Amino acid sequence: MIFVWTAGVTANKLVRELPCKIDRGRLVVDQYMEVIDRPGVWAVGDCAWIPEPKSSKPYPPTAQHASREGVMVARNIAASILNTKKQALVFPGLGALAAIGRRTGVAKIMGYKFSGVFAWFLWRTVYLSKLPRFEKKLPVAFNWTLDMLFPKNLVQFMSLHSSLAQNEELIGEGVTRSAVIDLEADGYEAN
Repeated sequence: MIFVWTAGVTANKLVRELPCKIDRGRLVVDQYMEVIDRPGVWAVGDCAWIPEPKSSKPYPPTAQHASREGVMVARNIAASILNTKKQALVFPGLGALAAIGRRTGVAKIMGYKFSGVFAWFLWRTVYLSKLPRFEKKLPVAFNWTLDMLFPKNLVQFMSLHSSLAQNEELIGEGVTRSAVIDLEADGYEAN
């Protein structure tokens, strides 16, 4: 199976304009998430190039990493204020999941790779579990259940002009054309 991902993850345009060391659009930070040559300036998540201790490659800009980076950077900022020892981020990652189509997914968890309905179901389960409150989880679960019970609605009414204008706005914001097309193919409006 060949899998090509074209949506990408990019930091905000503002990051590229900062007078700091940048690598592939991300702020280069040390293992404590402090921006290189800028003491007291910190970065995490999509905008940070955080070196992985074993490989010196950057940690991927994923939610599982960003949530741990946020906790660690808070501790390191407190340590900096209190003049105590900072801790380096060490997180190997739990795995990767992606929904790649209708009832199809891919996964790599603890070194095991698999795909198909089980990977798709696992992605949905993890996604749903990460939503913050019950009132957020309920409508998502309801919509997903309806999606499984009824076929896709192939009839769509839209103004071609407004859709194209909105797509161009999204592409200007860093969303790739293929991501916009994929969203439209899945029945989502680009607004």
